[in-house]
Amino acid sequence: MAKKLIFLLVLLLGLGLASVTAYATTDTGTTAPGTSLTKDNVSSPGTPGTIQAISSETESASNGASAQSEETEQEEAVDYEQYASQFLDTKVDTTDNFIVNIKWNQKDPVNNPLHYVLTGTVKQDSDSSSPVIVMLFIKADDVYIPLVCSNGSNVIEVGGVAFVARTDLLYLGSDRVNEIRILAFRKEHAADLVPGVNLQITDKLITAKKTVIIPVPINPDSVLDALKLK
Repeated sequence: MAKKLIFLLVLLLGLGLASVTAYATTDTGTTAPGTSLTKDNVSSPGTPGTIQAISSETESASNGASAQSEETEQEEAVDYEQYASQFLDTKVDTTDNFIVNIKWNQKDPVNNPLHYVLTGTVKQDSDSSSPVIVMLFIKADDVYIPLVCSNGSNVIEVGGVAFVARTDLLYLGSDRVNEIRILAFRKEHAADLVPGVNLQITDKLITAKKTVIIPVPINPDSVLDALKLK
């Protein structure tokens, strides 16, 4: 009987030691087989720093691209007004049309008589490939102001041989004349303009009139009488 009790005690002690060993780690610091990994075991000490570094590099590259784009836009946005202002005096003489020819046509004289369509052609008398700049001005209270086109600017840049633009004049009626001044030059000559040499100055006078359609009443009896055979 005593031997059986001793055997049972030894068996229980062995089972207890086996349970404790199952949660122990090996000498190399790795988790023993069959045990679960804790949150600390899964996390890598270098991961947060790596993610932060990648994020910083991406943000830096994005800022650099934005800055470069803004610099490019600033280079392309040329202030032509500073070069043209000296030629807006009424005392400045006009020149021949040696750069562009422009025709002005009313689009809808019935419903919108102030709306005009400009069709221009560039004269191919130069070997320069530089775009042609056309600037439009209209006189208001004896001062030339920008005549803005449908593109939101009074500047038209022409890279080909022809262009089309739309604009609205200021004055309607035979008693008010729209006095327009057109400046045309090659983009490469913008900073050194000389009238008649590399700058075309053209004045245009337009009287915008509204077309009125008056309905003519028709008498049916008169029409029938006219159709009767005599």
